Amino acid sequence: AADYSPAAAFAFMCFNLLCAPCFAAIGAIKREMNNAKWTWAAIGWMCCWAYVVAFIAYNVFGVLLGAGASILGNITIGDCAKIGAGSVVVKPVEPCATVVGVPARVVNRCPDRIPALDMDQEI
Repeated sequence: AADYSPAAAFAFMCFNLLCAPCFAAIGAIKREMNNAKWTWAAIGWMCCWAYVVAFIAYNVFGVLLGAGASILGNITIGDCAKIGAGSVVVKPVEPCATVVGVPARVVNRCPDRIPALDMDQEI
């Protein structure tokens, strides 16, 4: 579990939510469409769409932008950062930070310790 980031887990969940269904559902799609070509086109579309959504989810994971927030310039926003509505970001935002205001300032940080990664999972 320590080898996978929360972004990878979220992207995996997005892909599985949107990708092609089980074989029984594929059979139902074929029966409804009454054409194998359209069935495989629909399944291909679902898989491609799932990949695109998972790709986007992985690359912009966890960054929450409030309405009207502005990021000025080439600024790095860390994973799981939250930017408040109407904030103007002029400096890089560290991962897991919450920033608000004009100019944006840090009002909260996530704890460094992630309990799930250092728990003893053995019985």
